[in-house]
Amino acid sequence: ILLLLPVALAAQDHDHEHHHGKLRDRVHQALRLSTESVIGDIGAGTGDWTIPLAKSAKRVYAVDIDNKSALPRLRQRLEKENLTNVEVIHSEPDDPKLPEGSLDA
Repeated sequence: ILLLLPVALAAQDHDHEHHHGKLRDRVHQALRLSTESVIGDIGAGTGDWTIPLAKSAKRVYAVDIDNKSALPRLRQRLEKENLTNVEVIHSEPDDPKLPEGSLDA
């Protein structure tokens, strides 16, 4: 199962951060995520979902096709947050390059 996150919905909301937080909480509850969860964040971008997920999961695979700006920024944010349980993956549009059978959500 891949975790596909509706970031576009959060971007349309006037109170972006409040809505984003509530949406993250609903995703956590719906998928029953735990500290033992291994999660795939497809379209991770700069980490708006990756970072909060990494703080409460065993491992996160952060996948994106943008290796020019998004993934370098994500790597900087992960280093700043000292999060070592995230694997950043530069993917192809038709291949997320995730390790087979590695995800819970």
